Amino acid sequence: MAICSRRTLQRLINENAKFLTRKQLRTLVDKLNRNDVAASKGQKPNLAAEWEIILLNVFSKLGTVEYERTFGGGRYPDLHFLALNDPNQFFTADITAISDNGYKGLNPFDALFDELMKRVGDRSLRQHSFSLQVEGNYEELYREGPRAKLKLPSPSRFKDAVFNQDFDAFLENIARSPNGEANYRVLKPDENIDLTIEYDPKQPFASGAHISYKKISKLTDNIVYSRLQEKRTQLLEAISEGPIAIILCDGGFEIFNSTMRDFAAYSVSDVIKQFLLDHCDVDFILTFSVEQTSKRVLIQRCGTNSFYQKNSGLVQCLDKLVEVFPEVEMDPVNAINHLNGANPRCGRSYWGGLKMSAGNKVNSVTISARALIELLAGKVSQKDFFERHGFIPSEMSQSVTGNPFEGSFRDGRLIDEISINKTPAKDDDWIVFTLRGPDPAISPFVLPDKD
Repeated sequence: MAICSRRTLQRLINENAKFLTRKQLRTLVDKLNRNDVAASKGQKPNLAAEWEIILLNVFSKLGTVEYERTFGGGRYPDLHFLALNDPNQFFTADITAISDNGYKGLNPFDALFDELMKRVGDRSLRQHSFSLQVEGNYEELYREGPRAKLKLPSPSRFKDAVFNQDFDAFLENIARSPNGEANYRVLKPDENIDLTIEYDPKQPFASGAHISYKKISKLTDNIVYSRLQEKRTQLLEAISEGPIAIILCDGGFEIFNSTMRDFAAYSVSDVIKQFLLDHCDVDFILTFSVEQTSKRVLIQRCGTNSFYQKNSGLVQCLDKLVEVFPEVEMDPVNAINHLNGANPRCGRSYWGGLKMSAGNKVNSVTISARALIELLAGKVSQKDFFERHGFIPSEMSQSVTGNPFEGSFRDGRLIDEISINKTPAKDDDWIVFTLRGPDPAISPFVLPDKD
């Protein structure tokens, strides 16, 4: 799972079979499945295939879609769209997604943080008590000036520059005095390294901080502008007439939706507007993303004046895209984090969710269906199951809700009914236990009611 739930993606794949060939479907499905194992092979997951599946499905709801249509050139565009409301309204487009990969390669903060967590874990110290702060060149930044850069070593130098004998001594002191705070600073101005690792036993979660290095400091020399140029070239090689467009999707690019004005950086919108001014043969650009907190689909359209004047029907059609968009599960940045996580092949679940209702003779307990099957399959221990549902205290939380099954059993109630509340757009369902009693199978005999 990534942007949409795995169940939703499978539904879209099934629907797209109406207008895609078997070979085209297989190629897209193979890309999705490779994403599930990319991180385990040291590769970077990519959301491009998922965006293609989603957008082909969305456009098919509003018109006729052709995928990789040949126009006689050497290229095969991703989308040829003919609007239902006006057969004379059509366009050809390529779909692409951009991510933070290039920025992370130059600023390997995540790699340093992961290595820190590994080394702390290997020493059996509490990982959540550690934080990493890396400085950067913020005082040098301005538009068309230097790029933002973190002051940290390359991964090949992590061991000798950071995780050396001084770091080992830092961990040894913590192991001897785990209740006290401590910090370890690496300052090497000549090597452009300035970072601090802090230890706080009361800290609830591990954390990291740094300046925003994923800025666009140059208007025409950046990943967005370069990708647009690449797609423009491919489209012009493929088609000689009709409107052409580029569909730019958020593939996990942290500043994709940023609207904050920054004296030292440009927005993605700034780059798109400049690109259209520089290349009048591209009629419009669509951008697709998902807002992080609300999970709202964000669609922006930017085109030339002549395109809007000649294609009012097509514009009206494009404005309906959000109405037929499938339900989304994650924003692209968190989607990439999920694919890089421990269980990329499993979608998000209701694990740990718990609903209870109590009556005189009947109790109801609702939990994740996937959590139950993992317990019964032996994939998780009873202790883990109890901790994550708040039945017993855990390292993360000392507060407990209590075990409703234990309480029901103590009161003589047994399972009377089990039902499933299906949620087709999610990757989990709720299982509802109805417990009724007292049941004489486990309770004292009683006199019958007088009536």
